[in-house]
Amino acid sequence: MAFWALVVGEITLECVRQTALDARQTYKGRMTVSEFEVVGKVADFEDNVGQAVPVDGRMVAVFRKGDQWYAIDDLCPHMGASLAEGHVEDHSVTCPWHAWRFCIKDGTWEDNPRVKVDSFEVKIDGDDVLVREIPKVDAKEDENED
Repeated sequence: MAFWALVVGEITLECVRQTALDARQTYKGRMTVSEFEVVGKVADFEDNVGQAVPVDGRMVAVFRKGDQWYAIDDLCPHMGASLAEGHVEDHSVTCPWHAWRFCIKDGTWEDNPRVKVDSFEVKIDGDDVLVREIPKVDAKEDENED
């Protein structure tokens, strides 16, 4: 019986991981700049605690550090855990599943800086917190412009 529960747990985990990877693939290579979206009120966000919010159809982890605000993709690229649920220390968030650490300023994986999760632009307008995607430039298009 315990073995069955373990197998079901692994299957469930694999389904969660695949869903996260599918969602990430949907947004890979998008070139449009999204509009800022209101994701909550300033008072809704605790200092040094991540919060997952939807932005343009995907989940984004928003972090408040005093008067500084940061946002990165909520899905850890390793297994799809929510980075908003991770421990925040200094300018790093640690994935709650396997302890991968990401810089909340730019999404860099701290153990391998060549790997990054997407980062997002955050602005405060009165009491509203707004987030939007940062435009990505495709390397192939850069080569064609020269």
